[in-house]
Amino acid sequence: MFVWLSTALAGFTPAPDQVLTLPGPQFVEFMAVGDVNGDGYDDVVRDSQWEPGSPYYLMLGSPNGLLPNGILLPGGGAFLRALDVNGDGYDDVVGTHWGLRQLFVLHGAATLPSAPSAIIGVDGANTGLPGDFDGDGYDDLPVETWDGVVSGVEVFFGSPAGLGTSPGFSMHDGVALAGACDVNGDGYDDLARIYDDRIEVNAGSALGLDATTTWTFAWPYRGSHSWLFDRGDIDGDGYEDLLVGGARGGRGEEFLLLGGPNGFHAAVLLPRLMGAFTRLTVLPDRDGDGDDEVLRGSPDWGHTYAQDHGRVDLFEGGTGTYAGGYAGTGQDGMGFLVVAGDFDGDGSSDWLATGRWPEAMVDYGP
Repeated sequence: MFVWLSTALAGFTPAPDQVLTLPGPQFVEFMAVGDVNGDGYDDVVRDSQWEPGSPYYLMLGSPNGLLPNGILLPGGGAFLRALDVNGDGYDDVVGTHWGLRQLFVLHGAATLPSAPSAIIGVDGANTGLPGDFDGDGYDDLPVETWDGVVSGVEVFFGSPAGLGTSPGFSMHDGVALAGACDVNGDGYDDLARIYDDRIEVNAGSALGLDATTTWTFAWPYRGSHSWLFDRGDIDGDGYEDLLVGGARGGRGEEFLLLGGPNGFHAAVLLPRLMGAFTRLTVLPDRDGDGDDEVLRGSPDWGHTYAQDHGRVDLFEGGTGTYAGGYAGTGQDGMGFLVVAGDFDGDGSSDWLATGRWPEAMVDYGP
């Protein structure tokens, strides 16, 4: 059950447009959004609870929105990403399994495959934000690694055959988080590497990623980051920004790293809520004003001894104005996962939010 709080942004309706039960196991850990079957509607894929060889569950988009009946996809693992690694116009699904140290790759197609398209050995589990670092039209995937001594990042580059079986770029120097973002607006995605006290960027180009650090930005919130959430042009200046979240002092903290021609130049602390855990996603220009919006899930909000109600809130890009939200009223921890896409193919951004259990709500754009 969900309660509407307020409305200010066009298309943010006073009740969820759809409430559904996600297919698959009860606990939902990871989701990804992409057009896997190439029909023009974004689909949602959810994880298989870390079980190797267990299926993913795919909900197809349609003119009427998400179809609740899930389709089983071969795979296994978690840390899901949807990206087009082979440039065929279909989004592919990539997940990892820490215990097996493998990437499971499933190539999207009009007729979905019955077995993983590729299984690639890796030294880590967490997949970073994907992007096209060399501008060749094939998406590339950063993977955060751990070799038993120090953390690092390895980048697997896309090609007509799919992801390479070995990394084309690697750096093992204690990096905490890594992901793609076109920081300087040149059309090539750059690799942002976040450390405890700084952010370093390797610029992308037609030759690939710079082997050495291109820009460095001092991180003013030491020890307060734990997740690299999403990318988008939140302030509408033509340069992509990054959303980073963490916890400090018993509260969730989220930061907007502002991109510019010479790398990141500012870190903006977003409005804080009680609750040590948050999730963020970008809604591409929901209201047509030239900047992207931010959706925040706060599953620990409303915490009592017995339950966490959770809530989901929307903030306008540019000004950061609060635009409304939903609050959970049960034990669901609403906002544990939030994702965005165009599920009904009408050209406007939609979003889906779920709690720790598989009930989800969907809001379709204006």
